[in-house]
Amino acid sequence: SVLDMKLCEDIGCGVCATVDGTAALFSLRDGQFFMGIKLFEVAARSVLIVKDNDNEDKEYSVVCGGVDGTLHRIGLNIGAISGTVNEENPFDVTATTETVVKPKHTGPVMCLASPSNGMFLSGGQDGALRVWDCYNDCAANSNADSQHRPCK
Repeated sequence: SVLDMKLCEDIGCGVCATVDGTAALFSLRDGQFFMGIKLFEVAARSVLIVKDNDNEDKEYSVVCGGVDGTLHRIGLNIGAISGTVNEENPFDVTATTETVVKPKHTGPVMCLASPSNGMFLSGGQDGALRVWDCYNDCAANSNADSQHRPCK
């Protein structure tokens, strides 16, 4: 079952969060799923495609929130010529890539949004609304080893 879905025309794909804990990418051209990544042992509750910066580079990530309060952020491989997601190898991850965004919510991540490039928001059932800046260290209450920090 699909619990959430977002589209990104800029890179020609959409992503959905599923009850089995997967973030699955699909083509906007033909609607076919081309890759999923299992992120949770529980349901993936919310999902988003975010542009990672404000410059001309096509750098995008998938952000996925789980019913356990965890957030994951996974870079996407965008073709230099096509400007769309590489359907053969869409996720920019290796076996050692850290995808968890800290700190986690204490309840399910109910919604995700991106008000501007390089920034996303997460809303949890715990009542917390967090603003995340993909590049700047802007919070005092974050885990020091995380590259994503909630802004005040």
